[in-house]
Amino acid sequence: MAKLGGAVISVPFIGGRGPTDSTGITEIATPAGALEIDVHAENYKGTAKVTVGEGAKATSEVTLTEPVEKPK
Repeated sequence: MAKLGGAVISVPFIGGRGPTDSTGITEIATPAGALEIDVHAENYKGTAKVTVGEGAKATSEVTLTEPVEKPK
């Protein structure tokens, strides 16, 4: 999931998932503003918050730490 200024936005990937390379890096085209991006792996998750200017690139690092609850 991705948010822009607190509102949920769609990311331009099928299923809302960004492809990563072998090091876990991905690029996501977004509008300018304050972004919040949720990142998930099989058992963990994390959130990145970054502000992107018009026509600019920004970087952020996410550490996956929060356990994901499994459905019962």
